[in-house]
Amino acid sequence: MLFYGTPGEAVRVAKPKRGGKGFNYEVKGRFNAEGHFETDDPTLIERLKRKYKWYNPEAYHCTKCDFQTTKRGEFSVHYRHKHPRPIYDDWEEDE
Repeated sequence: MLFYGTPGEAVRVAKPKRGGKGFNYEVKGRFNAEGHFETDDPTLIERLKRKYKWYNPEAYHCTKCDFQTTKRGEFSVHYRHKHPRPIYDDWEEDE
């Protein structure tokens, strides 16, 4: 999965210290010069989804906003509720 961030920014994962006070940060990688970071680690993906914008080629992407999902049903519901078709009440038919 591809993530977008600041170029050169470190991707860090917090792990609790022994004794329960504070965290140790482990660097998993860095964003490249274009601001991209790619990984296949499922646990890292779940953590990074909360913080960075992401792109999944198998996902459905809304062209009108930033919504993404891997489920077609969720995408259809989003599109119907957030981007409804306009209703033309003043439509007059030619006689």
